[in-house]
Amino acid sequence: MNIDDILVGSAFSVPQQCPDERLLFLGGGYSTVLYAPLPPCMGFRSLREARLVLFKLPVGGTGGCGPRGRYFAYPLLDFTSVCGYAFAPPRIDYALKTEFCDDPQSAALEIDITRIANAWLNGCPENRGLLLTTHEDAPRLAFASDRFEIAGMRPMLRLVSDGIVFCQALSAHECEVTVNG
Repeated sequence: MNIDDILVGSAFSVPQQCPDERLLFLGGGYSTVLYAPLPPCMGFRSLREARLVLFKLPVGGTGGCGPRGRYFAYPLLDFTSVCGYAFAPPRIDYALKTEFCDDPQSAALEIDITRIANAWLNGCPENRGLLLTTHEDAPRLAFASDRFEIAGMRPMLRLVSDGIVFCQALSAHECEVTVNG
């Protein structure tokens, strides 16, 4: 079994950028866009699990799993940026929608995106990032962004896989060497 933790390379909240770039918001009118590159050799492995891990901050609130506490992850079909929403929201793949809830007792939100990550590995759709969104009146959650000062709290994609590993650790074996000469 292989575990790869990939830091999110880009993350921002919309419709307007958060006043503090160290934060991401979800709910309360906000959506969040994240991009994490997949390792180049993931196609040689069998993906067992993919989880997006977001560390919560106490500035938001707690969503829970009530009717308004449901959140959604969609793979993006378009590249986008903070400025992209000035033109049009990016297209998303509705067929790969993943629903999740906030656990108010947990310091991190872990979103199972295995189905989306497997689709990325198959190239349909291409990995262009994720959109996390919810209903307008859902409780607002706050997370550490990719610019948060504590590196261990930055968003990451955790991949658990089986299969070929190209860079296995070296091992020592006993041997006898004879030198003639």
